[in-house]
Amino acid sequence: MAKTKKDPEKNVEKNAETNKDAKKAEDKNTAVEKTVIIEDAPQISLQDKYDEIYDKYLRLAAEYDNFRKRTDREKSDLAAYATARTVEKLLPVLDNLDKASQNKGEDIKAFGDGIDMITKNFTDILNSAGVKEIEALGKEFNPELHNAISTEESDGDNENIVVEVYQKGYAIDDKVIRHAIVKVAK
Repeated sequence: MAKTKKDPEKNVEKNAETNKDAKKAEDKNTAVEKTVIIEDAPQISLQDKYDEIYDKYLRLAAEYDNFRKRTDREKSDLAAYATARTVEKLLPVLDNLDKASQNKGEDIKAFGDGIDMITKNFTDILNSAGVKEIEALGKEFNPELHNAISTEESDGDNENIVVEVYQKGYAIDDKVIRHAIVKVAK
């Protein structure tokens, strides 16, 4: 048998063609697989997708509206509860005022003592609610706490000091409810 000499260049070309054919076959199989996957996937129309998103939007809007209504109702209930608690605490003061008005002609001293008791009772109620009187007399004028409606000449040592209180001021914590109306030395 005669041996033929193999040409190395032909082997390289043949291998390259074989590799190309294998690559094409692989790409074709992949394309077929991709096509099969795409064909097997459920077809969702644009209208179906729109309907789904719109439904989610409507549900979210309804949830938000319910949340807003519930929050408003809770605020209203809380305000009513706070008002009821305040009135409940003030009713003893009204009872004492009724008693004082019934006994006003009997004894002036007893009437004055009754008014003092009512004032103390009312002050205690305000203190229990966190309401404090703003100290003003003899203190340095502070426009955040005091409202000066008049001034008085001073001898120099009392400059910018509150010398008279016309109406007491009140605050809860650091929030001023009513400024103290005062006269200030200038």
